[in-house]
Amino acid sequence: MNARFQRSARRTSGLLALALVAPLLLFLYGCTDLGEETFGVVTPDEFYRTDEEILAGLAPIYAQLRNPLWAYHNLSQVSSDESIVPTRGSDWFDNGRWLAIHRHTWDPSLVDLNDAWVGAYTGIARANGLLQILDEAGSTDDELKAEIRALRAFYYYQLLDLFGNVPIVGDDEFVVDDENPPATETRDAVFNFIVSELEAARGSLPASRNAQNQGRVTKGSAEAMLANLYLNANVFRSSDVNALATSPNPCGPEDCRKALELA
Repeated sequence: MNARFQRSARRTSGLLALALVAPLLLFLYGCTDLGEETFGVVTPDEFYRTDEEILAGLAPIYAQLRNPLWAYHNLSQVSSDESIVPTRGSDWFDNGRWLAIHRHTWDPSLVDLNDAWVGAYTGIARANGLLQILDEAGSTDDELKAEIRALRAFYYYQLLDLFGNVPIVGDDEFVVDDENPPATETRDAVFNFIVSELEAARGSLPASRNAQNQGRVTKGSAEAMLANLYLNANVFRSSDVNALATSPNPCGPEDCRKALELA
C-alpha cells in the first residue's frame, strides 16, 4: 500500500512538472527573433560616433610605433657600424643571432626579419581598417584621414628601407584575400606610393598640435619623411643593392633640391 502510494505520488509530481514546463517550451519554440544585444563586443556601426571613440581607434596605429625600437632597429643598426651587441660567452649569444646580423650572414630563420615584416604590416592593417570604417561612414574629416595615411606611409617606409619590393595594400583595396594575396611591387613603385601618400597628407595636416595632442603627426612629420625619401632616392628607387658603388650620390640634383626645400 505504501509503495503504491509512492508510485502514484511520483506520477503526480511528474505530470505537474510537465504541466509547468510545457508552456515554456512552446514559448521558446515560437521565438524566431534570436538577435541579441551585445555588451562585450563593440561593432563598427555602434562605435566611431564621437571624437573620443575615433581617437580610440587611432591609438592602436600609434601603438605599433613601438615595433621599430626592436626588430627594425636590430636589422638597420646592428648590421651597420652604428651599433654592436657584445657577446660574452653565452651571454647575448642567442644562437648566433647578433653575430649573423653584424656579419650579414643571416638566413630566413632570423626572427628579426619576420618581426619587422609583421610589425610594419600590422600598422598598415590597422590604418587600413580605420580608413575603411571612416569611408563607409561617409566621414569628411580630411585631417584625420591625412594623419592615418601619413602613419601608414611611415610603416611602408620601414618596409621599403628593409625589403624594397613589397606588396602595397590600401591603395584601392583595404582587405586582402587570403587565397589571392597581392603581388609585390617594384622598389620604384613603393617609393612613389609613399611619396604620393605623404604629399597628399601634408596639405591637410596641422602645422602644430596643442599640448593635449603632442606627439601626433603634423605637417612637419610628413615633410621630414619626404625629405629623407628624396635625400636617399637613388638608393630607395634602385633595384641594384650596389647602386652606390657606381653612383656615390644618394640623390640626383632634382631629388636633392626637393629634400633641401622640405628640410
